[in-house]
Amino acid sequence: MPATSPPGSSPLREALQDGATVVLPTDTIPGLARLYRGPEDSAALAACKDSEPGRPFSLHFSDVAALVPYLPHCPPGFPAWVRASLPGPWTALVPRAWTSFSEEDWPWPWIGIRVPDCAEFRAATRKLPHPVVATSINAPGQPPLHGKPLARWLQEHANIPHALEPESLRAGQASTVLRFGPLPYLIRGSAAIPAMQPGHAVVLLCTGNTCRSPLAAALLRHGLAKSWQTRENRLPGLGWRVDSAGTGAMVGQPASSGSLAAAQSLGLSLDGHRARPLSALAGEGFQILALANSHLQELPSGLQSKAELLDPEGTEIADPFGGDAATYNQMAVHLQGAVARRLDLWSSFPGT
Repeated sequence: MPATSPPGSSPLREALQDGATVVLPTDTIPGLARLYRGPEDSAALAACKDSEPGRPFSLHFSDVAALVPYLPHCPPGFPAWVRASLPGPWTALVPRAWTSFSEEDWPWPWIGIRVPDCAEFRAATRKLPHPVVATSINAPGQPPLHGKPLARWLQEHANIPHALEPESLRAGQASTVLRFGPLPYLIRGSAAIPAMQPGHAVVLLCTGNTCRSPLAAALLRHGLAKSWQTRENRLPGLGWRVDSAGTGAMVGQPASSGSLAAAQSLGLSLDGHRARPLSALAGEGFQILALANSHLQELPSGLQSKAELLDPEGTEIADPFGGDAATYNQMAVHLQGAVARRLDLWSSFPGT
């Protein structure tokens, strides 16, 4: 096939499907790309780049829908971060354990994922059976090529198909590289902290903020930390903040003795809890997760759009106030199920 093809033409897709290395534009800088079917494709790309063998490169997807099947094991909040950030100029480094790749498929512990916001890239890679593995066009340790140096490189590698007018390309900014390990760590580029964080502020809401919502908040913090494989005190670094409040709370009241005991039986502590009304958290941009429909109905109209039941299935958690230990333990069991379903929802992509 000719070395130069129209952007998004079927010859470029055919070349990728045939195992060829091609040059593709992205929303940041153009790159060398191959269809990724195994580590040998990464090795072939390294050879073309004159890079050291065994080096991994990022996987590029035509769109978020193409990426989703490769991320079946995400921690809570990461799917929402993907939806908010991609396509765009990010490379997210994630543990292989989050993905559908085995160690044989991808022998490296981290996988870089990209979804370029580039029509030409999407046209050339859509409906391929696998993602493409890609890297910048430059010698190791040197800046990416553009303009006349890129044109010379393409002339010297006339066997590599491309869809570029190299001399018209200005120097591009490489993607921002962010590693989730588990806290987001900026490896390259610059970004505001909120843009890097997959979590958000949540408030669990009941009536008095002494029985249901304190235990629900403790269970949610514990579940988030376990899912992210970190400590609870590190959750704010991921953007997660979990509080509780009541629609009719008496300020400063401790958790009820029944909830204290139920929490202790689960290895949790509510010793430091003090009740507060929802108004104490006003203006903090939280999502409200209520324990019963009555709590939703008591919300001011301005907060109702940010509120829903804790349980995505719509099950209410009965108030155990005044009940015996068995009543509180039953509440704890119901809360555990509701929290687990909420975490599953936050770990899934819509429609999956």
